[in-house]
Parts: sequence; structure tokens; C-alpha cells
Amino acid sequence: ISNWRIGPITEGMITTLEISMASLVFAVIIGLFIGLGRISRNLAIRQLCITYIEIIRGTPLLVQIFIFY
Repeated sequence: ISNWRIGPITEGMITTLEISMASLVFAVIIGLFIGLGRISRNLAIRQLCITYIEIIRGTPLLVQIFIFY
């Protein structure tokens, strides 16, 4: 415990916040486009967005992580 330093913890916290902010930005952008596509007048775009939403909602998060990873 005497060799404990705040540097690595602070660095890890900053990295975590950076990744969280980047994820938030991407999620808002993707959500905006999917949401706008969901209310689109174009039937193909609307159906594609509805299908995407139903697949994402219908599968457990752990399964999605395995698929996307």
C-alpha cells in the first residue's frame, strides 16, 4: 500500500470518460438516424429500421456483444 499512486487511477478514469463520451456521441447519431428512418415515408427505409430495432430489442446484450465482437 505504501507504493500506491494516483496516476494510473486518474489515467484510467480519463480513458473511461473519453470512451464513454465517444460511445454516447455514436449512440445519439445512430439513434437519431434509426428514429428518423422509423418515421420515414419510404416503406423500405421504415421496414429496415423496424427490423433493426426488433432484432436489437429481441436479443440479449451478451449475445449482441459476442456477435459484434
